[in-house]
Amino acid sequence: EWMSSGSSLMRVSINLGIPTLGICFGHQLLCHALGSKISRFSELSNGVWDLSLTEHGENDELFSQRGKGENGLPVVLFTHREHVMSVPENCTLLGFTNHNEITAIRVNDKDGLPLPAWGVQFHPEAAKARVERAFEWGHITREELISFRRDHDGAGILESFAEVALGN
Repeated sequence: EWMSSGSSLMRVSINLGIPTLGICFGHQLLCHALGSKISRFSELSNGVWDLSLTEHGENDELFSQRGKGENGLPVVLFTHREHVMSVPENCTLLGFTNHNEITAIRVNDKDGLPLPAWGVQFHPEAAKARVERAFEWGHITREELISFRRDHDGAGILESFAEVALGN
């Protein structure tokens, strides 16, 4: 119930063309606002995974500043329990992982043209120093710290989003 106003805000922002990047819960809220079902899984997903991009994801500006991991794929950091279960009707799937089928989406307008609005289940803002500080402060366990050690492409993805936002 308390999320209905947040869902409305997401829809209004998107319809106004305001650059929007839903991260983790924001991704879930965005997809829920656009008609998707969200499910809570029994296990927490903590770690760094390769992100498989769809053809649309390969060409999407959100992923233009990304590196590529050992497998030639972007690398992203997760910590979540809830999962988006379907791609909203007016969105395009950009990426997925082996543990999360709807990892990155882009919102389209009623004519199918891409809007400056994305949802990503991963945490591009989770810089290594921030993760280490979270461990020092007791916010994450040693196991979580170890699972987050692998470098990821969050900074490049945020840079790409910032370029879109500043261009608008």
